[in-house]
Amino acid sequence: MAGHDWWGAPQWAAYLEYKELPIKAASKAALASLEEGGEENLSGHQYAALLLGDPLLALRL
Repeated sequence: MAGHDWWGAPQWAAYLEYKELPIKAASKAALASLEEGGEENLSGHQYAALLLGDPLLALRL
């Protein structure tokens, strides 16, 4: 983004606060398959593995 090179973390946080952050299609499919698995409680390891591959999904959560 032109003109945004000087932005630091606070500026980006304020900018992204009200934006709909995109996530990977693969992440959406993985979340859907985890939720359809029938388990009442999914493990933190399952979510962590998914979040490590998609930083924008991590920001949304």
